[in-house]
Amino acid sequence: MDRKGFAEGLRALGLQAGDVVFVHASIRAVGRVEGGAEAVAGALRDVIGPEGTLSAPAFAFRHELEPEPLIDPRSDRSEMGAITEAVRRAPGARTSVAYRHAVSAVGPKADWICGAPEDVSPFDRDGAFGRLLALGAKVLLIGVAYTHCTCGHFAEYLNEVDYRRVILQPVRLVQPDGTVRRTTLVDYQPKPTADGSYYHRPDDFNKAGALLEETGAVAVRAIGNAMCRLFAMKDYMDLVGGHFQRGRNVLYFEDGQVEGTPLADGVLVEEHYLCEADRDEISMLSVVRPEDVHASRPGRMSATPVEGGHG
Repeated sequence: MDRKGFAEGLRALGLQAGDVVFVHASIRAVGRVEGGAEAVAGALRDVIGPEGTLSAPAFAFRHELEPEPLIDPRSDRSEMGAITEAVRRAPGARTSVAYRHAVSAVGPKADWICGAPEDVSPFDRDGAFGRLLALGAKVLLIGVAYTHCTCGHFAEYLNEVDYRRVILQPVRLVQPDGTVRRTTLVDYQPKPTADGSYYHRPDDFNKAGALLEETGAVAVRAIGNAMCRLFAMKDYMDLVGGHFQRGRNVLYFEDGQVEGTPLADGVLVEEHYLCEADRDEISMLSVVRPEDVHASRPGRMSATPVEGGHG
């Protein structure tokens, strides 16, 4: 597949000129694309055009291992995959200031999205995610399940869940002129657990995604080997917030639940890997054929199709 073919798939999915879109993606799930991740990022920009704004996570969890974290929005590499890094490195792109949850964007709304105040959480209504919501952003999942959809943490923040907390993190921040100043950034983290595990219980963001799909609010289509999903951020936030108001958290495993929620389309493939903060993590791809997922990096990942993850 080439850049033009990928763009055609995005248009068929429902992405349009002028859209503001936030993308989570796996190039390995897509399969072979001429030009690689840069071609996929280019296809996204081709579709939304000069009036659209492309945004992606530029998260950098490796800062957790630094005794005095050095944050450089101009050069901090995204740990969320090659496509998000291609967005960050696109000509004219800007990256927000954040300890871990930075956001990159390119297009006419990029300065506003990434210019959120330093003294608020990225998940605040005046943070990068709140500004994306205010712009009517769409969320695009390319070859990944809802487990990768950071809107889940955005919903947790707005609904003030009792298992996460806001912290103030001292950092060294590289300025545009190259100088460094000390400051404090707002981060949103799981609360400490008695047994030392990172989370109180496993999250199941696929549950909210499956509920959203049942309403018909999600466009689903295969592009290459990747199952892709497109939906309005507001629709997701409204659905999750509505469940919270009724006393139900649809973002994590409920008592007695032993498996994650399957999705109607595609096959889910779990990848176990060591993240750059030295934590064991699970990534979940959503693909047409598990055997066509590009090979994992040796020593970093092991991949297994998820039972029941078929449509």
